[in-house]
Amino acid sequence: WLDRPTARVLAFALNRLRDEQVCLLLSRRPHDDATALYPQVAERYGGAGVTALRLTALDATSIGSMVAARLGTSLSRRLLEQVHGAAGGNPLYALAIARAIERRGGVSRELEIPRTLGDALSHRLDGLDARTAEALLVIAAAAAPSAALLHAVIDGFALDQLDAAMDAELIEADGDQLRFSHPLLASTHYARAPASHRRHVHRRLSAAVADPVECAQHLALGAEVPDRDVAARLVAAANVAARRGAPE
Repeated sequence: WLDRPTARVLAFALNRLRDEQVCLLLSRRPHDDATALYPQVAERYGGAGVTALRLTALDATSIGSMVAARLGTSLSRRLLEQVHGAAGGNPLYALAIARAIERRGGVSRELEIPRTLGDALSHRLDGLDARTAEALLVIAAAAAPSAALLHAVIDGFALDQLDAAMDAELIEADGDQLRFSHPLLASTHYARAPASHRRHVHRRLSAAVADPVECAQHLALGAEVPDRDVAARLVAAANVAARRGAPE
């Protein structure tokens, strides 16, 4: 989930380490391109001190152990084999399918397998009431979501609007900061919202955040038609970002 500007800054710093005792742990997809952080670090050190582990699909036993640890439930061998086969050993997909079985009360009839991981994650978001869904959309759209930001953006917001999402482990809190338990849940919830609703949330966020770069981004994402003022704010924000050393 590392964006390219951040990867570039980290590579700049890491490639200048000499005797500092620093350990770097990275995970990446097999087909990440050359702009990702790992190739730059590996090239700099010529493979010295760089250990690469290729992770393969989980076997059925490991999937069963993960489901038991995360959900506190055990699948029958028949169901476990079905879940493993449908997920192709992908742990996130397998867990999403297992959650669907749990919601159904563990009934062992033929599985209704979501066609994609996105479908499986969408099922986890089904059933949220409108107030909770609105709060989650703000969390998905904001760069640094917090309870204070939700109070500023949503009229009459109360923290109990998040209880159902917390109980379902869709989001988690770290002090005042809020985040989705997995980035794909955030992007899935954001994509499910009507475009007009997303624009409305971005306009509200633009009035609530202090950072000029983030404010301009929300203004642009909230615009419905070409707007001279928004364009000028974007140019000003780009200049601020460039002065910060983040031209991308």
